[in-house]
Amino acid sequence: GELISQFDLGELHSGIAFATDDQLFVGGESGSLGVIGRGDDRKWTLQQVWRGPTPVRWLEAAPGGAYLVVVDQKSLASQFILAEGRIAEAALQLPAPVTDVSFSGSRVVFHKSRWFHRASSSHRGLVWQDAAFGPSVIHGARVVTGTAGAAAGNRIYVPAVRNGFVELVELGFRSMQGPGLFGSREELLEKWQSRLLSPAVSGSP
Repeated sequence: GELISQFDLGELHSGIAFATDDQLFVGGESGSLGVIGRGDDRKWTLQQVWRGPTPVRWLEAAPGGAYLVVVDQKSLASQFILAEGRIAEAALQLPAPVTDVSFSGSRVVFHKSRWFHRASSSHRGLVWQDAAFGPSVIHGARVVTGTAGAAAGNRIYVPAVRNGFVELVELGFRSMQGPGLFGSREELLEKWQSRLLSPAVSGSP
């Protein structure tokens, strides 16, 4: 309950995420990405480390503090490399506003409406992998990712209300069986291209 430091940010900051106990990143309406950190003298300072063209709407730090996912107002997700102070090359354009971002090992899950998109996370940046359709998540609740077992990275858990009860619903991504398995981007494109390009059949057989 003790106030240890106070800063005048000068604008609204919608994105906020702790990378470590001594590093708090904040994203502002001007597109700025700043870090509030504690130096060797144990004093807290605010420093701008990057600025994008549009307002920052979401920040999420990877476990271990190597990367920071930055989602802007246009739903463009980028990956900021903390050690190098730069945005990675590969960015991910999402089709709708993001309401949650969760890391699961080397993968990132983006939640928007009832869709859950999964991307790989590396030094190169973010690369889309697959997506799953799920129930409406309870307002304010966050996605929980798998943490144990060989297939844990392919599962997520979302709290939802069904028949008046709160349930933790399991959704599966690629290499999992059952609902939520949609396949890779290449498989989906090939499947739908073949359907769309097939000639219409009319008349009696």
